Amino acid sequence: SVPGVVPTVFVCGPMHSATRAEKEAFVEGLDGSTIWQCLVPTLVVPAALLAEANLSAVLELRREGVRSSEALPTATNCVDERSAGGVGARGAHSPPPTLSGVLLVGVLLLTLTVPVGSWIPTVLLLVLLAASGGCHYLARRDLALRAAWRLAKANNLFYARRNFITALRGSVMLMTCVCILAVDFPCFPREYGKTETFGTGLMDLGVGLFVVSSALTSRWARAHGTASQGASPPDMESAGSGAIGVLVTIAPLLLGALRLAVLKLLNYQEHVSEYGTHWNFFLSLACVHGLAAGAHRCLPTSMVMPMCVMCVLLHQYVLIVSDGALTKWILTAPRGGGFFADNREGLLGILPLTCLYLIAEEISRRVFWGKTTGSQRRIVEQYRYRFTKLGVLAAALWFAYTIFAHGVQPTSRRLSNGAYVAWVLASALSLLLAFGAVDLIAPVVPSASILNAMNRHQLPTFIIANLLTGAVNLSVDTMHAPGVQARVILLAYIAVVAVVPLVLEFRRSRGQATSAREGRRKAL
Repeated sequence: SVPGVVPTVFVCGPMHSATRAEKEAFVEGLDGSTIWQCLVPTLVVPAALLAEANLSAVLELRREGVRSSEALPTATNCVDERSAGGVGARGAHSPPPTLSGVLLVGVLLLTLTVPVGSWIPTVLLLVLLAASGGCHYLARRDLALRAAWRLAKANNLFYARRNFITALRGSVMLMTCVCILAVDFPCFPREYGKTETFGTGLMDLGVGLFVVSSALTSRWARAHGTASQGASPPDMESAGSGAIGVLVTIAPLLLGALRLAVLKLLNYQEHVSEYGTHWNFFLSLACVHGLAAGAHRCLPTSMVMPMCVMCVLLHQYVLIVSDGALTKWILTAPRGGGFFADNREGLLGILPLTCLYLIAEEISRRVFWGKTTGSQRRIVEQYRYRFTKLGVLAAALWFAYTIFAHGVQPTSRRLSNGAYVAWVLASALSLLLAFGAVDLIAPVVPSASILNAMNRHQLPTFIIANLLTGAVNLSVDTMHAPGVQARVILLAYIAVVAVVPLVLEFRRSRGQATSAREGRRKAL
């Protein structure tokens, strides 16, 4: 082929065996990066949201001239949704949601397609934080704007939806969609890929964050959130069993089986050491949801967290006992010794992932889903207390990670060991603190409609991302794509992926508006 030109076959047929072997070798044998290098790309998202929200607030409040004498709201006269407008709502002079999404995707792609250790992500993070600080300075210098800013922040705290959880779930889905295709291009740093044995890579973290983000908004966590406030727990039928609970388990199971069949049919590349020869993440997710539902039925609520901690410790003990015999078998044993041996990573990882899910679910129930009522001062105090508790938990988990990783066994996603579980939980809580800081500091809710849509429509988003990733790999020689062409393909790919949840969210919002109009018409 001509140097610098990507050989392309625009027919998505079965992959040639030599091409498959080359693509598999391209993502194997990776050692990962440092903890900070994994966190920088994830911290860019909340920094971008904060800068966008603060800039929007300054422009909005200056143009609309909000009266500083307006009374602060109370919990009884505030609405949950911002459709009524007012301070703190997204105004007419804010950046269009589409533009905000483009800027967010652009910042993320830039961060994920430069070499690890480059100064660009860190400088970008500092620039975004400096822009936010500049907006704060403008607000503090102008007395009238300062009063309006305080009023807007007060209104923002009454927004019942947990925006920081929405932002985390949406950003995890967005980064997952970008990484599953970007890893096949040379412009994506190899250090961000999934590690072969031990180490910390961004995509290793993404697997765990996906499980945690699913647990944060589980029906059980939301339904039982009032139990820690003194209320009686709701009936289990309304808390996660029933038709929706079954669907949560069956849907990933069917998708996992379908994915396995399609990969074998198309001779598509597989990184066997991720989950095994026949296993995949969808099947693990189905097992996690099923076991979590069973645990809630069999165990008292107060026993879930202690049992999960004990299971993680037991799993870690089994990995290192007898001079690490199980660890050596998982990492080095040949395939072909039966279904269990062929899929040992996926099958043995089910229990730790289930514990990770249940621990995140319990943290969410205790910290996030309790009622927040009272005066504005009371709500501020409750938010600060919850995030202080979250910060203490994050610090404890980072300490536990240090003990596991440096005193017991290095971090390994493939083993799903104690260091990996502690690392994922500590990273997730740290990111929640970052997104929570945006909620507490920014006077308006960041638009980021792409994150809101991806949060609400995760399953169709992930399906279309996987389908497009397969189509690109079957039609483009990704491993030899020049940097500019690779970035253009990635930008076009994520634009198409984003259309699906945005359209679904638009249709949902339009349906809600139509129902509201019909309800008002009937009331009249």
